Amino acid sequence: MKYVAPEEILLGYNQSGKPDTMQYIPILESLKLLLEHEDVLSELLSHKQSQDGIIRDYCDGYVYRRNPLFIRYPTALQIKYYYDDFTLNNQFRDRGRKYKISGHYFVLGNLDAKYRSKLDMMQLVMLCRSSHVKKYGAEQILQPLIRDIHILETEGITVQLDGNEYHFYGTISFVASDNLGAHFMAGMFENFSTVLRQCRFCNSTKHNMHNNYDEGTFQSRANKEIWNTQAEAGTDNMDFARVYGIKRHSPLNQLSYYHVSQGLPSDASHDLFEGVIPIILQTLFGRFVDQGHFTYAELSIGVARFKYVEVDKKNAIPILGSTAGTMKIKFTQAQTWCFLRLLPLMIGSLIPFGNGDWDFLLSDIFDLSHNYCSYFVLNF
Repeated sequence: MKYVAPEEILLGYNQSGKPDTMQYIPILESLKLLLEHEDVLSELLSHKQSQDGIIRDYCDGYVYRRNPLFIRYPTALQIKYYYDDFTLNNQFRDRGRKYKISGHYFVLGNLDAKYRSKLDMMQLVMLCRSSHVKKYGAEQILQPLIRDIHILETEGITVQLDGNEYHFYGTISFVASDNLGAHFMAGMFENFSTVLRQCRFCNSTKHNMHNNYDEGTFQSRANKEIWNTQAEAGTDNMDFARVYGIKRHSPLNQLSYYHVSQGLPSDASHDLFEGVIPIILQTLFGRFVDQGHFTYAELSIGVARFKYVEVDKKNAIPILGSTAGTMKIKFTQAQTWCFLRLLPLMIGSLIPFGNGDWDFLLSDIFDLSHNYCSYFVLNF
């Protein structure tokens, strides 16, 4: 992969008169260099869609099959875009925010899943101080990217290899991010407690989300017209913005073949492994203790004495509390997945055969977690 020089983009000036800038690596140039590799080009020209009705990839899903660009050009480039913030020093110190950076990346979705998860297939698109992102907004920050993606959608790019000329169109297939990042890209409120409708997938209110568990009653937000109407209302009136949870139009909706209403997948890592699953585990441990299978102290000792294989040592579980009050499951995503995966080896012998709570954990929760892990690691 040849070097693509970044462009320094002037955003404005601070109070001292110094320029505020960001670095943008032209995505069209990165794509051209990627496609000049024979192995990458062969992946693009091969057929990836499932032939047996089983969804294995983005191109097997509803959104892909309804996208006019992908319908017209089956080899069109699928830009899987990723956005997240990171700090260059200790984020818990006072100066952590000063050195917080917003990183934007992409990976070519036309590649086979086993290649997309490799680091050298991920390409940097943009680096910008997080403070500048908040100061200037998504519209200005994403302007160079939107300009280039619009060219890719309408004019395409041409590459030459071995005397042959290939022309490709393409667009963003989806934007992967944590929930805060996704709401920022969508033009939604990032503070979930101040709005009536806080979910980007449905129009459910906070009250219904806490009291109604029938997803069939929730109206989906995966509709461009409804989303645009709510965004228009929120742009003109802050009261409407708090009702709908959308405070502005997303600049990404300027693209012809991408819309945030159908292009911001869920953040499985945070939702499951730092949200739902720790709560379920803590609840089930309480039930097992009440049923007399073990005590919190015995559980803590058993987990602490577990011998990890080399690949799992870096995600070893911290010492658990020995009482109900101190038993808190607050791990990293990788630690939670490791804990859930190894839990049958740690305490399985203590649970009698046929225990309904244990069967629920082993079947429903474990399968759900495994499927989400496999799907997001391979495809996103």
